[in-house]
Amino acid sequence: DLFVTSDANRARQTAELAAESCGYTGNFQFEPGIYLAEPSTMNAIIRNVPDSAGSVVIVGHNTGMEEWVGQLAGGDRDVEHLPTAGLACFELDSDSWRELDASRCRLTKFTSPRDIRENT
Repeated sequence: DLFVTSDANRARQTAELAAESCGYTGNFQFEPGIYLAEPSTMNAIIRNVPDSAGSVVIVGHNTGMEEWVGQLAGGDRDVEHLPTAGLACFELDSDSWRELDASRCRLTKFTSPRDIRENT
């Protein structure tokens, strides 16, 4: 329902490619704060996503994304490394993004480009 991406050129390009590959034709929310963001900043950005967006794709940068994903994953899975173009999918146990918290998130999928290459 929404792509939230850093406004850095490489992240924008990645978001546009990902959107095209999944047939997404909606809006992009460009967030300068994602660049080098700490997990608390990422939480704040996503907590401001409109609740009308049931699904959100977030495109950002390491090391911040890796730390944030690891924090949200909590005990679901040991996320030590989120590679370039890595993908982590979470379900949020809430109807409101304002309630984003590790205790309400469940990691449902974690994959990397290497995993995809090995399975095709």
